[in-house]
Amino acid sequence: MARKHAGKVALHGIDGTVAFGALTAAKNKMQGHQLQDQFTKSQLQQGDGDIIGKAGTARERRVTLEVIVIDESTPSTLAAAKTNTILPADMFTLITVASSGITALDGDWNYEGGTYNGRIGEYHSLSLEAAQVQNGSNFVALALV
Repeated sequence: MARKHAGKVALHGIDGTVAFGALTAAKNKMQGHQLQDQFTKSQLQQGDGDIIGKAGTARERRVTLEVIVIDESTPSTLAAAKTNTILPADMFTLITVASSGITALDGDWNYEGGTYNGRIGEYHSLSLEAAQVQNGSNFVALALV
């Protein structure tokens, strides 16, 4: 169902796709994301302990993506949905987020861990942890070597 807005408009709902390896964008539905901006901080202190300066280095953005895995075929089967339920096979695999419309979210990310969540009465989901590092004024995934 299409969203309709009235009055002032703000972001509502989740748009976007997630893809890595065999888990194509058609095989999952993004349910949520959390984006963090992190960096290492160093403090310059004088002899009495007062802070008189700070430096920041090693800036990165970290994201947690929540996705529900589906069978995209028609007719859809539970067996295929189970087959599609995978975590990335390799550390630092590239995960691509697209079509969210949020510049800081769309793009390639390095996979840094994940969780398969299965609960009674709820759809099973994947929580994927990923990161980008600052390169000049841009945030990028590191190339796999």
